[in-house]
Amino acid sequence: MAQDPRVASDHNRWVHRFSLLTAGATFVLVVAGGLVTSTGSGLAVPDWPTTLGHNMFLTPWSKMVGGILIEHGHRLIGAGVGLLTLTVAVWLWIADPRGWLRWLGVIALGAVIVQGILGGLRVVLVERTLAIVHAALAQAFFALTVSVAFFTSDEGREGPPQALLPDAVPLSRLALLTMGCIYLQSMIGAVLRHTGGGLGAHLIFALVVATVIVYLTGRILRNHRDLPRLVLPGALLGGLLIVQLLLGLGSTWGRFVTPGAAVPARFMVTLTTLHVAAGALMLATCLVLTLRVYRLLPSRVPAVGRARRAHPTGRSGQTHVRGRLSDFVALTRPRVVVMVLVTTLVGFYVGSVGAPDYLRLVSTLIGLGLAAGGTLALNQYLEQDVDARMERTRLRPLPDGRLEPREALLFGAVITGGGLLFLALVVNLLSAGVTAVSVGSYLFLYTPLKRKTSLCSIVGAVPGALPPVIGWAATRGELGAEAWVLFAILFLWQIPHSLAIARLYRDDYARAGIRLLPVIEPDGGSTGRQIVSNCLALLAVGSLPTLIGLAGSVYFVGAFVLGVGFLGCGIGLAISRSETAARRLLLASLVYLPAQLGLMALDKVPF
Repeated sequence: MAQDPRVASDHNRWVHRFSLLTAGATFVLVVAGGLVTSTGSGLAVPDWPTTLGHNMFLTPWSKMVGGILIEHGHRLIGAGVGLLTLTVAVWLWIADPRGWLRWLGVIALGAVIVQGILGGLRVVLVERTLAIVHAALAQAFFALTVSVAFFTSDEGREGPPQALLPDAVPLSRLALLTMGCIYLQSMIGAVLRHTGGGLGAHLIFALVVATVIVYLTGRILRNHRDLPRLVLPGALLGGLLIVQLLLGLGSTWGRFVTPGAAVPARFMVTLTTLHVAAGALMLATCLVLTLRVYRLLPSRVPAVGRARRAHPTGRSGQTHVRGRLSDFVALTRPRVVVMVLVTTLVGFYVGSVGAPDYLRLVSTLIGLGLAAGGTLALNQYLEQDVDARMERTRLRPLPDGRLEPREALLFGAVITGGGLLFLALVVNLLSAGVTAVSVGSYLFLYTPLKRKTSLCSIVGAVPGALPPVIGWAATRGELGAEAWVLFAILFLWQIPHSLAIARLYRDDYARAGIRLLPVIEPDGGSTGRQIVSNCLALLAVGSLPTLIGLAGSVYFVGAFVLGVGFLGCGIGLAISRSETAARRLLLASLVYLPAQLGLMALDKVPF
């Protein structure tokens, strides 16, 4: 017998209400966790799963004073959220026909169980790293509960709308990346709250997050004012950003600028706890906005990919798995990652005092390799339409349809976030912060600017020049003048290198709408001047490592010879403006950099 539609509608409404209750309780739990950290009550109760030797639910209230009350209250709220999540998961499994949503409920249940275990192990083992992971997972679990609440609502049950946004694809990418930035900032904040270090990285990345949010909300308010479902969360996200920045500045001023006695302890606790609460609300708001934008997407499976799935090649399962693994590796552009790691290795080696710490070096290379590979994968996700129009990139996994966009997005986001977290926890916060700046500037500045202005080459040279700085930060824990000399060498090298590539593939870039200098100025005059001026500057800056005591005289002579040869190739391209000269300059750039860095490492002046 068919179910009465009115009964089904009423049932759905109650599932949604209970899911909303669970999400609201999870928000309270996150705020309570912030209060625990702000008051330093994390270890006020030294045992787990008992509380002061009593059953958690039977602990005498006479003992609930000060930090014990705050920590015990956090545990009770966590237990309540666990029961609510269990109820939602069972309810969805029994009553909801959407299999993927049932599994989402199960994942949320698993997350809250792991979260409880992590909190307990933090107490038992007195391990600070567990507290950071516990805080990071709390935000992810909150996002899961918000997602369940969204998909159980009437809006989440609706079919696709009749009218689709013309810019839904780039808007969805921007919204998703914004959400990822907010979450990453919350992880950096967790490191700061639990270790007291990493303020610089937190402040620097706050600027990246603010820039992305302003760009996203501005785009929505400018182009989609007639869509309240996008305008309302967009405006709310912008308002929360302002509140969050004020709370962050206030807590930073109170903690690090003003003497502790001048700021009431209760006032500081309130500021820092509200800072955590506002961050969670920003994540939830951006998540809802992202889900709403994704509902406006047309089919995201490329035509070629659909054709390939419709007409299988007959490959064996083992070959298919091997091919997919190869495609995921291709997303990371391994040759570029190797170049990044080599320059990082040089920065680490020349910055080491005495013998290098090889365990820290390996950890740095692992963390940065993950972050760099993930960033390049996310770049391919953002530029899949551009890659499809270029001969040299049209057979990459996404434009060729071998991988779906959401697979690349998830893969890139996970390994980028994992690499940054690994650097923060295993190496140091400064290296993680500089890497985060590199990731943010590459994805949110260089990538969109490629379609707008030829200045993108200068902007793109910034993240490309940061790897040796990351290596220096990893071994030294600080950034001195020597690190910025290394940055300047790579920055100046990249301009002629990238312009030579742009000259060789000028027609390809033009088809894709990439506004590099050789594309918008075909006669090559400005391109030649840019190349020669940067080669001249590189000739001068290349001598600085000897002048500041970083390298010896052998390096100085070698750098001068290499610089003159590089400059000669640059002048050759400026005069002839031919493809042959561009290919010669590209080859010279590929010889110059490893030779120069190798000389620097071999002729390093010991500290």
